[in-house]
Amino acid sequence: MTNMVSVNDFDIIYISYDEPNADENYENLLKLTRGLPNKVTRIDGVNGRVAAYHKTADASTTSWYFVVW
Repeated sequence: MTNMVSVNDFDIIYISYDEPNADENYENLLKLTRGLPNKVTRIDGVNGRVAAYHKTADASTTSWYFVVW
């Protein structure tokens, strides 16, 4: 028997940094995920990819999560 995992079991974290359309992209992500049980979180203004990934780990409430850049 195979262990199946649902995408609904993961958080979704949006990372933005100094993007002119970051707010619009985040709103679009919220619209796309409306109705899903996933928690959508935004990480903004963190300088450096590694630092941003550390912030996503801190923000996630699940063991695994999706990152949207």
